[in-house]
Amino acid sequence: MGGSLSSACFVVYHQVTKESPQPPVAEAHAAAKEGTASTSTAPVEDSLASSSRASSASQLLPSGVTPSQESGSVEQTRLAKKPNPTLEVCREILKKPWLAKEDLDELVTQTERLCGQGYPLYAIETLGTIFIVFDTLYCATEVLGDPSLKDVWLPRLVRRTEGIRFTPKQSFLINDKSTRNAEVARTLSVALEYYRRGSRPPARMVVGLKEALFCEPASSKFNAEQWDPWRADAEDFRESIESSLAENK
Repeated sequence: MGGSLSSACFVVYHQVTKESPQPPVAEAHAAAKEGTASTSTAPVEDSLASSSRASSASQLLPSGVTPSQESGSVEQTRLAKKPNPTLEVCREILKKPWLAKEDLDELVTQTERLCGQGYPLYAIETLGTIFIVFDTLYCATEVLGDPSLKDVWLPRLVRRTEGIRFTPKQSFLINDKSTRNAEVARTLSVALEYYRRGSRPPARMVVGLKEALFCEPASSKFNAEQWDPWRADAEDFRESIESSLAENK
């Protein structure tokens, strides 16, 4: 229903990264192609070892998302109230006293799915939450008409999220769904760089990301009931745009 709008953000993403991107954007984009963390030259797999030193919540982060070690930071909150369906299937299989061949085959399938879909999906949930917080504070500052307010919240939020970027390995992108999740996560990562530099991403990118988070069918936490007001706002905005386009025909 909102596919054309949600896909627009990825057009902007490619334009941004091609047209002399700023260093943080270029670094994130280059790292995404190489499958390495943008804050380190080590492979993505190496980040899994360091994640064992983080909190239990941060251990749920995908290998391509580098968590901040600061206590109480935004990214260390629980990613979702409901378990990921793939994790739930694995849990049920592993609880069995013994496994038949069908169970082993299913476990392999779900493990591959977890690598291909789970990491980008969890990245969307982490980066998406930070994106909503950044955008809300930025808009509130603009509405209140006091630019100095940005000096209050921006440095603190940047400090707590500066190491969080999505940089997947290409081997994780095993199907259309995981590739789509990775596209959304990469675009969220680029959008956050705008906020960190004190500006808002292009309008088409913001609108497209909100469409992707709230209106696309996906098993992320943004499909939960508590996000219905944001979903309604996105749908109202889409309808107003469609009505405007129809009137101008």
